[in-house]
Amino acid sequence: MNEQPIEQNHKPQSGRKEGTSIMWWIGYAKAGREFEVVSAIEALGINAWCARKIEAVRVGKKRYPEAQITPYLPNYLFIEATADQWHQVTNIKHLASTLTPVPINGGGLSRFMRERDAAFDERKAMIDAGERLKEYEIGDPFEILSGPLAGHVAKFRQIMETTHDPFPRLQGEVMVMGRGVRVEVDPIDARRVRA
Repeated sequence: MNEQPIEQNHKPQSGRKEGTSIMWWIGYAKAGREFEVVSAIEALGINAWCARKIEAVRVGKKRYPEAQITPYLPNYLFIEATADQWHQVTNIKHLASTLTPVPINGGGLSRFMRERDAAFDERKAMIDAGERLKEYEIGDPFEILSGPLAGHVAKFRQIMETTHDPFPRLQGEVMVMGRGVRVEVDPIDARRVRA
């Protein structure tokens, strides 16, 4: 199997010569510093990309979860650089000095990049719109995260809204000793179980 880096001819950027061969490289960054490294690489005029994921996470006693962006592939990022630029990139703090060329595979990397960006944008839109409750449909399983039934999986029945409770609650059914028992759970104490 011939593993050669993906080569593309792009318009020259700052410091790039016309006709210079551009390759995609995989870089290994220190954990938690991936986005910082991407910014440092882009400051040199070199394209870099790190796959991202976003989740709504409740921090401390805050009522509403906050959007938290983390790397989809922890420690890994992709760099589009010429052989000359490679030397500049390897001197960046928090980036391993060894870069691995991406093998040619029929556009798999660009497809992966598009798919991850689309998934990130879709999930971010859901979180921004506050549609956490709308992700449930009748019969969907969800895991109870806290309380006496923590760890149990319930089947979603409906969203309960009452005048005395300022926030809606999930109503579900948990199997306890062979019988279905109705439960009401705060949405921040539940996580949908994906098949």
